[in-house]
Amino acid sequence: VAIPAGLKHAISTSHTSSEGATLSQFFGCSALTSVTIGVLAVNQGFTGWIDNDLLKTNAVTKIIFVEGVNDVGDQSFQNKSSLQSVEFPVSATRIGNLAFQNCAGLTEITISKGIKSIAGNAFEGCAKLNAINVSEWNTVYSSEDGILLNKNGETLIKCPEGKAGVCVLPEDVTIISGSAFRRCAGLTGVTMPEGVTGIGSHAFSECTGLTGVTIPGSVTSIGSHAFSGCTGLTGITIPKGVTGIGTFAFAGCQALRSVTIG
Repeated sequence: VAIPAGLKHAISTSHTSSEGATLSQFFGCSALTSVTIGVLAVNQGFTGWIDNDLLKTNAVTKIIFVEGVNDVGDQSFQNKSSLQSVEFPVSATRIGNLAFQNCAGLTEITISKGIKSIAGNAFEGCAKLNAINVSEWNTVYSSEDGILLNKNGETLIKCPEGKAGVCVLPEDVTIISGSAFRRCAGLTGVTMPEGVTGIGSHAFSECTGLTGVTIPGSVTSIGSHAFSGCTGLTGITIPKGVTGIGTFAFAGCQALRSVTIG
């Protein structure tokens, strides 16, 4: 099914026509698997009916945005766990806050060349997402091994929550952004290159499988809640060059037995 660019009204999410309610246009479309969207600015008014239990539209696995779509708005596809594939057009410039939160079926995303803004929590709760790939023609973002970086590769913006095992960060990284690895529960270890200077707030919080982290001597700041809730972390060495450690940086690290400072 295709949602045309000229549609001016929201699509009903009602599963009944009683009491003046308008029964959803897609009620009972239980075999529908693909939705093509042409609306220029996408919001929940056009997407709320997708993967809706009451409407029985839980078979939708693929979203295709046509050329012309420029904004994927806040919470547009929040909790659409049936989604497995999303195709962004060159015309798209923004992916909003919580746009794909808790889309449990997503495993891989490709960021097209036109996207200039991606909210830090756009893919929060996508527990199976193991790769965020970026078009080489994008002027704002880049990626390496499925990890989202800024264009020059110096700022690590987001590691998808489905990444597992030991993660070796790219050599050019100097800043690990806030919430960059948050809730990467399958992560067991992280190796940072010399040159990393800052670890942002909540950068590794709730990485429950994390047992070891190598923090290089170049790091000078560790943000608040940076490792909070890392229940598997048993030991940490804080380099002598660190001049600031944020509040609750290691809160809830129940297995932490040793801390070496300097």
